Amino acid sequence: MKTKIACLSLTLVALFLIASCQSKKTEVKKVNSASSESVISGKVKEDIIKVVNTLPSNTETVNLINATGAAYLAGFTGEDMKTETLLTRDAKAQAYGTLIFDLAYTHTYNQVESFSKLLKLYESLTKELGFEELVSTQKQFQDSYQKNKDNKDSMNLLVTNMLNKTNELIQKNGTATDISLVVAGAVVKSLNVISYLTLFAPNKEKLIEVLKKQKTVINGTCDILKKTSDDAEVNKLYQALLPVNELFNSSEAFTEQTVDKINKLTEFITK
Repeated sequence: MKTKIACLSLTLVALFLIASCQSKKTEVKKVNSASSESVISGKVKEDIIKVVNTLPSNTETVNLINATGAAYLAGFTGEDMKTETLLTRDAKAQAYGTLIFDLAYTHTYNQVESFSKLLKLYESLTKELGFEELVSTQKQFQDSYQKNKDNKDSMNLLVTNMLNKTNELIQKNGTATDISLVVAGAVVKSLNVISYLTLFAPNKEKLIEVLKKQKTVINGTCDILKKTSDDAEVNKLYQALLPVNELFNSSEAFTEQTVDKINKLTEFITK
């Protein structure tokens, strides 16, 4: 009887040890898996940032538009955007990108009222996206803005620095998906504005040249979207941009009809 009890005890101990070892192995696998995913995510973000930093800033793109002599396009900025209708983080990130372009656009064309409205939306979305370090930077900008709003040179420097700081802090604090959507939002908006201006400008040639130069921009944007296309909303935007990308990379002549197609495709995306 004692022998049976001893054997049973040893069996139970053995089973416990086996179960314990299996549990520890599972935990190790989970830790390794999480660690691997973190490394992969970090690498994707790093790759995206490298591409982003090769692209022109929004201010540089707007300056190209302005240099053609194109007039300001009223009614195309997001100053009347209802941020409460942006129900997902992805939607907010993409809209954030359009606002960043609009800020550069309205400032360059000295549209003070529109710029001020956009600034409020920009600050609101910054908070909603949780970019706390950027919130602090924006408060500092507001103080400087009020003190220097009558000095054009100071304002140019302030706005440029603010937009550059925005890019820097989003790269630092945002996810790979955040960065992809913010950049893509700005690029789509810029293409829509340039193409629309081109269609109705008396001197189309200069604007067509500016638009053609966006080929590297759209290629880079599709590249970063593809890297994060496992996100459903990113993939949706990526698929919508592919036809635009094809137009820029076509061997056919870049004509007014091409511009019209780009305008219609980007207008559909921005709605």
